[in-house]
Amino acid sequence: MRIAAWNVERLKHKSKLDRIIECCSRTRADILVLTETDRQIRLPYPCCFETLPVKVCSPELYRHTENRVSIYTRYECSCSVKKQHKKDKDSRPHYSVKMPR
Repeated sequence: MRIAAWNVERLKHKSKLDRIIECCSRTRADILVLTETDRQIRLPYPCCFETLPVKVCSPELYRHTENRVSIYTRYECSCSVKKQHKKDKDSRPHYSVKMPR
């Protein structure tokens, strides 16, 4: 099993978005954890869990696409305690997870 993690730094390097996606894909990780991430990053994994956008907590500091953590996995997941967020274009399920304050 391959697990990888990367702090994307709130996508400060937006001009390198394609390169970031390429690097994430090249890791071929079974589980990929992105912190300080952005919903503009979409990877070809069957399932993704992500925290709610941080703009909900501090709208003056964050863009509406930013979130704290996204976890991509190649494994099927049981999500009975998580609510399903909207499916994105490729019909892959995304789940929003509320973080405790």
